[in-house]
Amino acid sequence: MMMHPHSADAFSFYLNSMNRKKFIQQSALATAGILMSTNSFAEWQSDFPVVRIPEQQRKFKSPAVEKLIAEIKKNIGNKEIAWLFENCFPNTLDTTVDFEIINGKPDTFVITGDIDAMWLRDSSAQVWPYLPLMKEDKNLQELIKRCYQPPGKMYFKRPLCQCFL
Repeated sequence: MMMHPHSADAFSFYLNSMNRKKFIQQSALATAGILMSTNSFAEWQSDFPVVRIPEQQRKFKSPAVEKLIAEIKKNIGNKEIAWLFENCFPNTLDTTVDFEIINGKPDTFVITGDIDAMWLRDSSAQVWPYLPLMKEDKNLQELIKRCYQPPGKMYFKRPLCQCFL
């Protein structure tokens, strides 16, 4: 007797023909394999990739920034937000700051993009999140001070372009 594929009898026939014992064994083995795997989905979700550049390649290091990152990571409840903060907050200091002492005076340049004429406005905006940490870090104070009080050479490079200040 041939059964219609959508009938209740066909569905019952399909269920009864399945080897339940074999299905349960295979499901249990697959689950155990996933749970014991070092690359299981549960572990993957809790581990986020390190995207911050290595410490030896960072352009500027601030103990106050590192202290804040450690505090945020310790106290925040969401691991993904902690990870985002750890990788994003120090990015300006890690990658875009050129800070050095020239003729005994601190000199700062923050890479802000491809338009030098906007350097004064953009560099001060990029270091703005670090202002509350200045009192804890003398080098950070100097770096930020030079962003807000740039050397005269920046004014003279393109005098009309700096007039928006």
